[in-house]
Amino acid sequence: MAHLNHSDTTEKIESITFINNLKDSGDMESNTRTITAAAEAAGTGNADYSFSTSLTKPVDTRLEILRIAARISATIDSITATHVYCRVYVDQQDADHRLFDEDWTAAGAKVVAVDTHTDNKPAVFNLLNDGSAHTFYIFLWVDTGNAVISLMKIQTASGSTCSTAPGHETVVRINHAGGISFSGAQCKDGSGTPSSRFYISKDSSANVPYSSVNGNDAILTASAWGNCPFVKVKGTVATDLNWIYAYSINLRSEP
Repeated sequence: MAHLNHSDTTEKIESITFINNLKDSGDMESNTRTITAAAEAAGTGNADYSFSTSLTKPVDTRLEILRIAARISATIDSITATHVYCRVYVDQQDADHRLFDEDWTAAGAKVVAVDTHTDNKPAVFNLLNDGSAHTFYIFLWVDTGNAVISLMKIQTASGSTCSTAPGHETVVRINHAGGISFSGAQCKDGSGTPSSRFYISKDSSANVPYSSVNGNDAILTASAWGNCPFVKVKGTVATDLNWIYAYSINLRSEP
C-alpha cells in the first residue's frame, strides 16, 4: 500500500501582484508648433515629438499580457492645409513599427486609439510587452499651407480600446490550472464607462463570464476553479483607453 506524506497532501498557495500603470507623455507641446513640412521627415532624429517609456512586465510568467492599447490626443488650433498627416512609430521608422497613421482635415481636438496584440501590429506589441524602454516618434506634415498644433500627447497601458458588442477583448491570461482568487481595480482614460470580465477558462465553449464589473474605479473580484482563466476589458467609447490597474491574484494548487 502506498503511503502519502504530509507534503504530498498539502495544497500549495501562491500570490501574484502586478501594478499596471498607465504611461502618459503629458502634453509634449509646451507652446504651439506650426507645421509646414510637405512630406514626412526621414529619420527618427527628425521627429516632431518623441516620448520614451517602458511598460511594467509581470515578474511571474504565469501572468501573461495579451493586449496593449495606445491613445494619442492632439489639438489643431488652425489649419490652412487640406490635410494634416500624423504618423507614430515605436523605435524604428518603418511600416512594421508604425502605430498610428492619421489624416486630419479640420481644426479641433483629435483623439485616436488602437490595440496591439499578436494579430495586430505584432512588432509594436512585442516591443511594448518586453519590459524595456522604447521610444514613440511622432511625425507631422501637411499637403499644402500649414497647421498650428497646441497639444500632442500619447498614452499606453496593458488594456483595450474595444467598444463593440460583445466587445470585451482579452488583456490578460493567467497560466494556472486550479483554484484562483482574483481582484483588480478598473480604470479608464476618456469619457465612457469601462467594464471588465473574468472568465474561468479560455477553452470554455460558452465563453460565459464568471464575474464582471462596470464603472471607473470599480473592483473586479472572483474566486473560482479553472484552467488558464483570463480577463477581458472594454469601454463604451472607441477612443477610450481601458485597463486594470492593480492585479492581486492567489493561486491554489493541489498535489
